[in-house]
Amino acid sequence: MQIKLITLFLFLPFIGISQHIGSVVIVPTTETNLDSSSSYIYCATMEIMWNELNNYIGKKPKTANKISSIELLNKVISNKYQIPIEDKYVVVKTGFVKDSILDKINSELDQKFNTHWNPSHNLNQNDLVAFSFLRKDVTFYHLLNDKFYNLPFNNGNSVNVDYFGIKEGNPEQSRTDIIVHDYKTSDDFIVQMKCRDSLDEIYFAKIPLQTSLADAYQTVLKRINTNNSELFNGGDILQIPFIKFDTTTNYSEIEGTTLKNSQNDRLAFQHVSQRISFDLNQQGIKLESSAHSYLEFSDADNPPPRLLAFDKPFLIIMKRNQSDSPYFMYWVSGVEFMRSYILESHQLSEVEKTFVGRWKITEKILSDGRIETYSEFDQVYDFKSDGTFDCHRPGYEIKKGSWSFSSNVLSLDWLNSNIEADNKIELKLIDCTSDKFTIDGKTKLVFRKE
Repeated sequence: MQIKLITLFLFLPFIGISQHIGSVVIVPTTETNLDSSSSYIYCATMEIMWNELNNYIGKKPKTANKISSIELLNKVISNKYQIPIEDKYVVVKTGFVKDSILDKINSELDQKFNTHWNPSHNLNQNDLVAFSFLRKDVTFYHLLNDKFYNLPFNNGNSVNVDYFGIKEGNPEQSRTDIIVHDYKTSDDFIVQMKCRDSLDEIYFAKIPLQTSLADAYQTVLKRINTNNSELFNGGDILQIPFIKFDTTTNYSEIEGTTLKNSQNDRLAFQHVSQRISFDLNQQGIKLESSAHSYLEFSDADNPPPRLLAFDKPFLIIMKRNQSDSPYFMYWVSGVEFMRSYILESHQLSEVEKTFVGRWKITEKILSDGRIETYSEFDQVYDFKSDGTFDCHRPGYEIKKGSWSFSSNVLSLDWLNSNIEADNKIELKLIDCTSDKFTIDGKTKLVFRKE
């Protein structure tokens, strides 16, 4: 009888063998060495799945060929492995399709997370499924609603990014929901965010590069236990970059390798892939991922104000209060997943050059031909000679973007707007002269050059 073993890992971001996405490295354990040229992401879910597979087959999974990531994973589960997060945040099951393992998985997924798993491949009755899923949403105790636009990361990369956090306030007050640990300089400190769930511990550590994520974690633990901690002072400024990604990656290092300690020497990994989602914003952090593989035969009083800006490489740690180990770590050294602030400049055509200058909406022409003075927003658009623009509106922050004009269509590509929004709009123009143009439509807007 031919049996196929399928392990499906549905879990929190970037797990598995060391894989590269640009300059981002996805590591299976925290023991992987770090260097200054890359960012590194770790999640415990690969270990959770690997421990489940180990328990099911009764031995550590090993392959005929030496695979460094498998050796690291087997080292992690060599002792009594403890999952670093409570059972209510995970689903971990193993069994044969013929024994209704899919129904059991979906029953628990529905109960815990109100979600469902549909295998992307056809499964046979004799397929063995090893499955894990982890979802954790973390909510900061208070929103960090202040925004900082168009600021550099890591000493002025070509890409500027947007930050959220706290602007300078009253130095006579402090915030009990934010703790600053072992502040040494503006480039060496640790910030802990208190969360709605008191067992959540979230740290942002702006520290020197360590040998490995494990070393970085131990360094942070030692520093937060030095009793050199204080509350965030109202005069301090906090800046944390928006980070968001949703990506899928394949793990070619494992694919095609054969288990040498299985009962059948034809048992081999056929496919390994993972989908990862991560969202860090002013509300908190949302983490979720899915993956699958197939194995088949064949307090200080009024301290001086500080700028706590995570504008250089830093570490994100997510852990539970009762656990000695983190379930997620991210050494951030690049802007790969940050909310980019890029102004796309271009060389203007002769027609476009007539638009350079400051333009103000002065009238609107109604559908019945009546003309009304337009003063609702008092907006001014400053079209620049490099193909970028600023939009000025009293009482609001300056909005920026890039612009172009062709075939009577003015295209505006907005920046520093909502992350989810489609910020590009196209406007048909009529009555274009050197000092006036009109946006066509049911209600027409008339712009005049200042």
